[in-house]
Amino acid sequence: MLKLIAFLDSLVPWIQGLDCLIMLGCGAYCVRSTIRRRNGIIILLAISCFISFVILLGFLLSSVQAARPLIPLSIQTRHLAYLIARLLAPFETLFFGVVIFLIARQNIRAVPNSTTST
Repeated sequence: MLKLIAFLDSLVPWIQGLDCLIMLGCGAYCVRSTIRRRNGIIILLAISCFISFVILLGFLLSSVQAARPLIPLSIQTRHLAYLIARLLAPFETLFFGVVIFLIARQNIRAVPNSTTST
């Protein structure tokens, strides 16, 4: 069991890096999708994705690996990255919740496109 826990702990920085790239890609996709059709809620979703990206990047930069650090940084830089990520995390969670609520509300109010059968 301890070996499994140690193995999973060693994967955390890599998973955070992958999550970081996914959030950056999702934010860019949201921004790109608003070029064709302006949608304020999707812009808010993009902002939320970029905030998540900053948080994940902060946790990634602050992670410490005993043998070889994934990204060699000074202790002060690691502490600052962790502090920024920790301070942004609660606001990002609230922001994401509000955006999800707005998307669901917009979806409920959407008028179906000629789905009536004759």
